[in-house]
Amino acid sequence: LDWGQAFQMQGLQRGVYETIRDTAKARGLELEMYPYLPLLHPDPPALPQERPSEGFRLAPVSPAHALLLSDAWMFGGNSWSLCYVSHLIRDFPNACLLAPEGHPVSWSLSDPLAALTQGYTLPEYRGKHYMGHVVGMLGAHLHALGFPVYSRVLPHNKSSLRTMQRLGFQILPGVFYQLVVTPAFGQSLPAS
Repeated sequence: LDWGQAFQMQGLQRGVYETIRDTAKARGLELEMYPYLPLLHPDPPALPQERPSEGFRLAPVSPAHALLLSDAWMFGGNSWSLCYVSHLIRDFPNACLLAPEGHPVSWSLSDPLAALTQGYTLPEYRGKHYMGHVVGMLGAHLHALGFPVYSRVLPHNKSSLRTMQRLGFQILPGVFYQLVVTPAFGQSLPAS
């Protein structure tokens, strides 16, 4: 590891948070910890495969929509997040629901660990169960590739937890940690 660069670590392993916390403290680094609830769908073929409403259609996320997704993400709105979101869109399975005008209204990506991530529905389209269409499509694709269909949700995100449980996901024991370590003297911008 290059401890002079900002980086992220993720893991379910017991002791991962404590080890990184202690190492970061000893090196004078800043640490942000995000404890997620891990969720698994026990029967991916049972995920909903409903047809979207008239005029809406399911599709992969276009790289042209990376800025929208980055800006909607809680860690987004900066060059680092735009670079990361663009990477996820380009290199890993994803799905979105497009409005009749062609813009995404609901989406989910997958990450390098094949987990569903960054699920989001634009505020004006919430309450219509659009995420079910997206997760159904992406979950079926990941399952066909041989991956388990799983995700992680912050405990305070009750809306996402309800949605995932309504779709049949079960909360697993343990905590999935996302740990962001940054040098105390600041960050550099990503290379373009």
